[in-house]
Amino acid sequence: MNFTCHTVCRQKTMTALSRALRKTVRQKASRRLQIYNWLCIALGISVIVSTKWMWVKWLDGAAIVLLLALLLWGDALDGFFARKLASPGTEEVTLSFSPEGYTVEDGNGVTQWSYEQVQALAETEAYIVLALGRRQGQICEKASLQGGTLEKFRTFLADKTQKEIIYIGR
Repeated sequence: MNFTCHTVCRQKTMTALSRALRKTVRQKASRRLQIYNWLCIALGISVIVSTKWMWVKWLDGAAIVLLLALLLWGDALDGFFARKLASPGTEEVTLSFSPEGYTVEDGNGVTQWSYEQVQALAETEAYIVLALGRRQGQICEKASLQGGTLEKFRTFLADKTQKEIIYIGR
C-alpha cells in the first residue's frame, strides 16, 4: 500500500514539529529544562521581593518575563528559527510511503528513508510527525493524505516503524 502526503512548511507546521519533538524524543531534557526555568523564576521573584535596589528589581523582572516567554512560546520560537535556518527550496515537501521505506521530495532533491530510522511517531489535530532525531523530523499534513484512509495510514506507520503513535493534541 502506497501513501502520499504533501506538506507546506509554514510557521504553524514548524511549531507543530517542534512541539512533537519536544514531547517525544526530547521529553526528558525538556522536563529538566522546564523545572530549571521554574526554579529560576521562583528565585527571581524572591530577589525582587527581598532587594532594596530598583535596578535589580527591573533586571530580575526582565529576566522573569524572558523565561516565561520561553516557557509559553518556546515551540513557536524553535519553529521560527528552524524555518529561517532551513535550506531554500524546502518549503514544500512531498512524502511518499511504500512498504520498503519512504521518500522525501523537496526543492533540493529526493531523499530515501528507512522506517528503522524513525525514533517516534506523534499525531496532532492536523499533522502526523515522524521524529528522526532530537532536532530532525518529517511532518505529514493529514488533509493532503492520498492513497488510503487516515486510519489505514496510522496502522501502516505503526506496523512499519514498530512504534506507537503518541497523540499530543493541537
